[in-house]
Amino acid sequence: MPQTVRTSLWLLILSSVAGILYVALGSGRTPMPTGDGWTVATALLLSVPLSALWIFIVFRAYRRQNWARWVLAIFCVVAWLAHLSTLMTMLNIRPARGLFDLAINGAITFSIALLFVPASNHWYGQVSGNANAT
Repeated sequence: MPQTVRTSLWLLILSSVAGILYVALGSGRTPMPTGDGWTVATALLLSVPLSALWIFIVFRAYRRQNWARWVLAIFCVVAWLAHLSTLMTMLNIRPARGLFDLAINGAITFSIALLFVPASNHWYGQVSGNANAT
């Protein structure tokens, strides 16, 4: 595994942990609407399977599955597009928290971008019988 992929993995882990702590300690986001059928149970029912899917795809990407790094890149673009208006609002209302949110999302994006630099491309592009070789 090249250093770029190894760095990407650690950066993704660290930024994901920072993101979890950020949300757990109060990100300053508005609470879920109560009258729309959104409950903690509904949020868990949505977040647990999506989190499991994310972990599976991340695991596959770092096990040299080329399709998984492309799925991560697509997820990243979709997440940025979905989160952009919230991020802009956060930067206007609570700049410090908005910058921290931006830093976390930027680190995740950078970690995924590292999967597409030439050394990583070479590693993913190698055809060999042992996909676990370094």
